[in-house]
Amino acid sequence: EVTKQNTVTVGGMPVNPVSGGTVFNIENNLPDNRFSFTARHSMEKIDLTVRANWYDETIDERNNREKVDSGLLVDIEGRYLVNDNVTVVLGANNVFDEFPNKIVTRQSQGLEYPRRTPIGYDGAMWYLKGIWNF
Repeated sequence: EVTKQNTVTVGGMPVNPVSGGTVFNIENNLPDNRFSFTARHSMEKIDLTVRANWYDETIDERNNREKVDSGLLVDIEGRYLVNDNVTVVLGANNVFDEFPNKIVTRQSQGLEYPRRTPIGYDGAMWYLKGIWNF
């Protein structure tokens, strides 16, 4: 919560340097609560990590101030140690392809989802990478 601003002088008048709209975004575009749970299991050459992130609801900054529902994202990553120098990694962010709820006021701009949300609007992302230590 923004409780105070130090004013600046513009044209001889005291002015708040952060606009009311920006204060609203600071106070409402970020969730009040976020919970994260991570589990990791390692065996000889295999390492598995599962992470769950839950985000509380937020408010979109557009005129209608539509509520953005809370959401849960799950990420998974597996690593295989080929040898002392090479590791292969397969993973996914947002495994269940979760999206925030659609926002009516953004659809005229071709964007169905809120611009500022911790859930994001790109859906699931899978990746494969190699790590070489030398």
